[in-house]
Amino acid sequence: MRAEPSGSPQKVKESSVCKERERIWPTTEEAPLETSVRRSQNPPPAIFVSKDMIDLPLTSVKGIGPKRTELFEQLGVRSARELLYRLPRDYLDYSSVTPVAALTDGKYAATQVRISSAPRYFRKGGMTVISASAQDETGCVTLKWFNQPYRSMQVKAGEVVCVCGRVQRKKGVTLLNPMITNVLPGILPVYATVKGLNQRTWRDSQMAALDAVWDRIDETLPQKIIEQYGLSPLALALRHAHFPFSREALELARKRLD
Repeated sequence: MRAEPSGSPQKVKESSVCKERERIWPTTEEAPLETSVRRSQNPPPAIFVSKDMIDLPLTSVKGIGPKRTELFEQLGVRSARELLYRLPRDYLDYSSVTPVAALTDGKYAATQVRISSAPRYFRKGGMTVISASAQDETGCVTLKWFNQPYRSMQVKAGEVVCVCGRVQRKKGVTLLNPMITNVLPGILPVYATVKGLNQRTWRDSQMAALDAVWDRIDETLPQKIIEQYGLSPLALALRHAHFPFSREALELARKRLD
C-alpha cells in the first residue's frame, strides 16, 4: 500500500472510492475532529425504509456473527436498518494533505512524507513504542505508535507515504498512532461505541450492511419532491452519511436524513 521510493515526494491522488477505504482503515481507535458535525443516534421511523430492509437480521450481514451481534445489541442495534441509521457521531477529514510545517497541535491531519530512518523499538511505562523519523519539504515529523509492534515491519526508510493521525507539538512535531497508506483515505466516520467494537469494525459492518440491502432500499419520496427540494435519493444519502466522498456530499446526505 505504500508508494515506491523516489527523489522527492510525489503528489498523492485523492481517492474517493469506498472499496479503497476498506483496505486502509486503521485498526486503532480514533478520536473525532473538533470541527466535525455531531449526529443524532436515534433511529428514524420505519416508514423510511422497505419492509425487507427492516426485517433483515444483523447476522445476515457479512462479518457480523453472534458475538458481534451481542455487542451491537448493547447499543440497541438489532437489524440492518437500525445499523444503517446509527449514523456517525463525528468524522475524521483526511481528504487533503497538510504540510508538516502547518500541522496544528491536537488536531487530526494527513500529511505526505518520506520515511527518513529505520523504525526504532523501545519500552516506556509498560508499553512498547515504535518510532520513526520522516520529513517533507517543509519540516521533520516523528511517527510514533504505542503497543503496535507490527509497525516495525511496515515502516521502511526511503518510502514516500501518507500518514494520518493526531498531531503533538512537544519538542518537535509528532504524529501519534498514525495510519499509513499511499492514498488519502478521505473522510472517515467515527461512531459511538462500546468495548469490543472498534472503529474499523463499525466501518466494515456499515459497508457490509450497505452492500447487503442496497437493492432493498426503496425510495419513499415522490420524485417531484426530491427535485423540488434538491434532495438526495434515500440510498445515496445513507451511503454518503457513512462514507461521504466530500463535505458537500455529507451535507446533502444530512439534508435528506436529518
